[in-house]
Amino acid sequence: MDKIAHIIGGFAIVYVTIPILKSRLTAFGTACFAIIIWEIMEFFLLPIFTYRDTILDMICGLIGAFIWVTGHWSGERWHLYRR
Repeated sequence: MDKIAHIIGGFAIVYVTIPILKSRLTAFGTACFAIIIWEIMEFFLLPIFTYRDTILDMICGLIGAFIWVTGHWSGERWHLYRR
């Protein structure tokens, strides 16, 4: 369940930033930055997490962001945000 939550988290970061940034690449970059910084802070501030857990959480978050950016989440690609 933890990994699914991280995939949804990456998905949500891009979902929130796309309307503001108006660019898939910029939104994905923002998601990458947020996911990596969050997991690094979690690793150092909460000693219960292992290195393996941190890396897997990062990968799952980035997969969620990538799914949203590439449009594989639905049959229609970015019809709402293209202008």
